[in-house]
Formats: sequence, structure tokens, C-alpha cells
Amino acid sequence: MDSMWWFIGAMALGIVEVFTLDLTFAMLAGGALAGGAAALLGAPLWLSIVIACLVAALLLFTLRPYLLKSLRAKGELIETNAVALIGAIARTLDEVTETRGRVKAQRGGVERQD
Repeated sequence: MDSMWWFIGAMALGIVEVFTLDLTFAMLAGGALAGGAAALLGAPLWLSIVIACLVAALLLFTLRPYLLKSLRAKGELIETNAVALIGAIARTLDEVTETRGRVKAQRGGVERQD
């Protein structure tokens, strides 16, 4: 019966992963699955928690960086927010200094002015 809660938690984390697409919640779901497997095999609650934490940490710090790197290399990972602006073409709207200024970033292709 205790293992059921681990598997429900893993499903909930998997659903959250579908909406975030950052692979963090997928790694946590893997830890929850490991904790559920331990509970299913008869491990006490404290041991299931330790196993879940260790597996989640192992996945987060080993598998996730590798997967993100390979997705970026294939161009399958769409960057958003400030990361998406790196290298973008922009034109200044106001004077840009270290502390203030406004720019308008261009979406899509590269604009050239010769």
C-alpha cells in the first residue's frame, strides 16, 4: 500500500514535467519510482525515502546534463526567456548604458545592414 503513493507521486511529477519540459521533474519522478520499488520490495519508509533521494540526485546530476546537452546539440530544445535572447539581433530604442537603456530584439532570422 505504501508503494502506491510513491507511484502516484511519480505520475504527478511526470505530469508536471510535461508542462515544464526541463527534465527536472522527470528525474524526480525517477527517484519516486525507485522509492516505490523499494517500498514494494518491503523496505521501511525511511529506506525508501533515502533510496528515492539518492536516485533522484544521481539522475539530476548525471543523466539530466547529458540529456540537455544532446537535445541542444540536435536543436530539439527550444530556448525561452533570457537564454533565447543570447546572440539575437536588436536595435536600440534609447541610449544604452550599464544601468539603463531599451532595445528591441528581432524575432526569427538575422537582419543585415551593409
